[in-house]
Amino acid sequence: MAQRSKVTEKEKYSQARSLLEESLLRVEKALIENQSLSTTERIERAYNVIFESQTQAYREVLLGCLLTRITDRSKNIRHPYTALSDNAFSGRSLDERVVNPFLQEKSIPLGDEAKQQVEKYFAHGYDVNFVDIQEWLINTLVIVGVKGRKHFQERIVYHLSKDQVPKILKLAWNEEMGKLIAA
Repeated sequence: MAQRSKVTEKEKYSQARSLLEESLLRVEKALIENQSLSTTERIERAYNVIFESQTQAYREVLLGCLLTRITDRSKNIRHPYTALSDNAFSGRSLDERVVNPFLQEKSIPLGDEAKQQVEKYFAHGYDVNFVDIQEWLINTLVIVGVKGRKHFQERIVYHLSKDQVPKILKLAWNEEMGKLIAA
């Protein structure tokens, strides 16, 4: 009988990172194609509680637990410290080696940072704030890929062509696009 080789720690972290990358691509594709991302009401309520919290670590822990559950069902996600049991996992190592680097590389803000970015990019009512829109637009368009950029371009041209759009907004958009192209 062939003996199964033990998966190394590095391979486990690589597998977890690949899972995050693949999941992000699936979510991006669904959003670009206007497909709904459905889940059960119970899971949605639980996620809402976590994401409404001011504590960013809760969201990172959630990702770590999900990755652990998906990649190794033998691990007890209630034991995020290897000293707790034989089937525990290292939550800190997973967070430091996979979750945080992924969130940072993909420019995915969490908690207060996400709220601050939204407030920074968009003002209320007709007062549109274009501060740092170049950085936001570049990051977004890089992430969505060719198909997403084409969809974005079609939608923005459609919306900006409407008569109801204030001329000042069209002018500001054109100026920002000029800066973006010149960069």
